[in-house]
Amino acid sequence: MTTQLSTGELIRYASGVMEGLPYKLSLFPAAVVGGYGNPKSTTVRMSVEYPLKNALLNISISGKNLAVKKLLWKVSLGTVTLVREFKPQVLIKSNDMSYASIVFDVAQILKEPGKYELSVSCESSESVRIDEVGLIGIIPLKGASVYLNYWAGETAIAPGESYEIELSNTNEGKAGLVMVFTMPSRNAPMAIYVNGDKMTDISGIVGTDEVSLKEVRIPKNALISVKHLKTGVSYYPKNIMLHEVVSYIPLSPGPRIELDVRPSGEDVEVYLKNTGSSIAYNVVVVGISGGFMVFREVVESIRPGEEKSLLFRVAKKVLSPFIVRAVYYGVWGQTIVSKRLK
Repeated sequence: MTTQLSTGELIRYASGVMEGLPYKLSLFPAAVVGGYGNPKSTTVRMSVEYPLKNALLNISISGKNLAVKKLLWKVSLGTVTLVREFKPQVLIKSNDMSYASIVFDVAQILKEPGKYELSVSCESSESVRIDEVGLIGIIPLKGASVYLNYWAGETAIAPGESYEIELSNTNEGKAGLVMVFTMPSRNAPMAIYVNGDKMTDISGIVGTDEVSLKEVRIPKNALISVKHLKTGVSYYPKNIMLHEVVSYIPLSPGPRIELDVRPSGEDVEVYLKNTGSSIAYNVVVVGISGGFMVFREVVESIRPGEEKSLLFRVAKKVLSPFIVRAVYYGVWGQTIVSKRLK
């Protein structure tokens, strides 16, 4: 449920317990198509690192008048045409501009990781700007589960007003929050609250961006508020645009890598142990000295409870200071554990 103290709407497209890990990709092409002197089409390249299920793709656009009758519109992902008509789920007017959100189910297309091209074609008398391309999905993984909610749309938040979302979560715990927004001015401040407690402030940004909060403690039936704070400074456009909101509560540990490093002469032994509940895939181990990478290796998989060891030969002169890192994808997204050798 959402409570509106703003103009527009965010639609909840996904809600519930899902097996796997959440995956969010946000791209801000700021590409302009259509209108006088602009290209009729543009391509946005996406690198998807994992196979996905329940995948949804959101395109947020803006223009002077998106309600024009003669707007020829086509969107393709790879070789698949997603739509040939302009039929946004949300279309609003704010700050003398139009804003629209178009959401597609792309689960059948993104079953395999790889590089994908999103093509957008537009023929109209007015130009159209692509503000954001957002992808949300679940990485299938046994032993990992998450309670996920996903909203997309367009809502304009005026100074002093807020947009509120009820998570409807039945358990308290730690959550992740991802929000995509467009700030009208570097002087426009925004704050995010959970049940009235401020989680973060955002300012000094102009244009479309994303904020990601991890391990936020939330109570049952948490209320998330996004507030456009009032200041004595005037700016135009005056409204903050909110495009996407993702909330996720991990219900299991998922992959969890512990790192131990033991130097011995010119050798460095690295031990990796998975103390989590699911397989850790593609664990990247790197050694860094003086800002330079000394070694790198990728461990394809580590099962829950399994320990793996790696041996690297390193010249003595680079052992101090020396940092070893293990990078993997966990319940909070990309996770880095480090050990520093003196």
